[in-house]
Formats: sequence, structure tokens, C-alpha cells
Amino acid sequence: MILLLPIIVMILILLSAMLAASETAIFSLTRLEHTREQLTASVQNAIERLMRGMRDAIAAGAFADHAAQTLADLARGDISPL
Repeated sequence: MILLLPIIVMILILLSAMLAASETAIFSLTRLEHTREQLTASVQNAIERLMRGMRDAIAAGAFADHAAQTLADLARGDISPL
């Protein structure tokens, strides 16, 4: 089990980094709002559909990121379980 601990922690840290990167990518999509008038109607509709699900995606990503960080802290022994 002790040999698996560094691997588990590394996987959780990588998962956390990927979730944080995806959150950054989602927020960067909102910057397109000022250029939407210049896009075709079909592209505007596609962006609008994507933006409708953003709140749920961000909430799920933030929860998963926090869970991964907490599990990594527990695995390293930085915090103790209740």
C-alpha cells in the first residue's frame, strides 16, 4: 500500500490540474461575447448552446477538483480524517 500511495497522489494531482485547466478553458469561451456579432448565425447558435450548460459544467468541475485535492491531502497525511 505504501508503494501505491505516491502513484495515487500523483494521479489525484494530475486530475486536479486537468479539471482546473478545463475550468480556465470554459471561462475563456465567455470572452467571445464581444465578437459574437461578427460570427455567422449557426456559429452563434452553437456557442449559445454550449454556454447554456456552462454553469453545471463549472460546478461539477469545481466539486471534482476540490474532491481530488482533498483526497490527495488525505493520502499524503496532510489532514486527518474525521
